[in-house]
Formats: sequence, C-alpha cells, structure tokens
Amino acid sequence: MSIPKKTRGAAAAPVAALATAVLLLLSGCGQDPQSQGPSASPASAGADSSANPKTPATAAAPDSTAAGTTGAVPATPSGPDTAMDENMTQLLQLHTQLKTDLGSAYSDAWIEDNQLHVAVTTPEAEAAVTEAGAVPYLTQFTADQLKDAVDAFKTWLGTDSAPKVQLHWLGTSGRTGSITVRVPADQVQPLTDAVATQQPTGAVKVIVEESSGLATPLATNGP
Repeated sequence: MSIPKKTRGAAAAPVAALATAVLLLLSGCGQDPQSQGPSASPASAGADSSANPKTPATAAAPDSTAAGTTGAVPATPSGPDTAMDENMTQLLQLHTQLKTDLGSAYSDAWIEDNQLHVAVTTPEAEAAVTEAGAVPYLTQFTADQLKDAVDAFKTWLGTDSAPKVQLHWLGTSGRTGSITVRVPADQVQPLTDAVATQQPTGAVKVIVEESSGLATPLATNGP
C-alpha cells in the first residue's frame, strides 16, 4: 500500500492518518490503491492455473522476460513512488522525534508540500522545529489542552443543559486551536447555539458541521 503523492495546493494530510498508511506499507499489507488490482507475488502468480485442473498445460506461456527465472514476477525498479514513500517515512520519524523533544509545547502536526509542519506554543519550541528541518507554526493551545477541551465537551454533552445530539465525528486541530464536531443536519443549529451560549470548552473554539454519514471514531490532528 503506497501513500498518495502530495502535490502543491492539495489539502494538508494529518500525520496520524499518514502514520497508519506507512505502517501498512512497511509491513507489506494491503493492496496498492493506485493500482488496478491486487499486488502480484510469485506465490499468487500461478494460483489460477493450479486451482483449475481443467486448464490445459499450454495455457500459460513461459516467462521469457527474465533470464534464469521461470514464473517469477520481475522486481519493480525504484522510481518516484519509492522515493516518495521513503521521504514520507523520514518525515514521520522526524515528527515522532520532535513530538518527544518538544514535550508540552507540542500541539499538532501535518504534512503539506512534502514538508513536515509542526504547531507549537512557545518561541523556543518554534526555534527547535526550524533547527530540526521542519516548518514551525506558533499556536495557542497544546495537544494536552485540546484533549482536556474534548473531555470537557463530551462531559457537557451528557448533561441536561446540552441539546440531545448524535455525535458522528469529533476532531481537534492544533493549527486552528479548535474542535470540530459533525452531527445530523437538524442538530447543527441547536448545538451551535448551545455551544455559543454555554462555552463548554472555554477558550477552545467548537465548530459544528453537518455530518454526511454514520458515526466514525474520534479523530485527532484534523485539518
């Protein structure tokens, strides 16, 4: 499974989602979404003919493309996709290191234009990000503060003062210092009004959007 190429002007990719994709890539799991079919392997190359005893032995043509190999799939040469995958892996490793080094000053991270962007809350952390070769972004809230705001919001939803809603999705963004929630269309305005009046998350902004589907797990590092 390969990571889609990043092009200038495209939406920023959350680091958490890309990390999952790279882990699948490194473990060799899954199917390449860029291809039209499952990835080939020597074990699967002859599976169809062996599974059907009625298939004539002459149906499969001998492999004449590689000297000294019969029935083996030729190795794919290195190309732009391989270089992109390696670059993405390096960026994710840099993110892991910076998140540890920055400690409580870390807020969020995303990959845009093939560069790692890191949101931090102090000038010292901003300088450290620059020195490490990433792009710093000074923001207001740390990752821990955003997590506390999420907990406060979910607790508030369970009280009588909050409107009854079906929470389909919830994500945080250190870049904008906000929480985004998605609910059914008829619940957007009641929840928006209640949040504006009661401010359950304090200074952390809550953005209420219309959901386009069923509930999904809690998301972090949102755009």
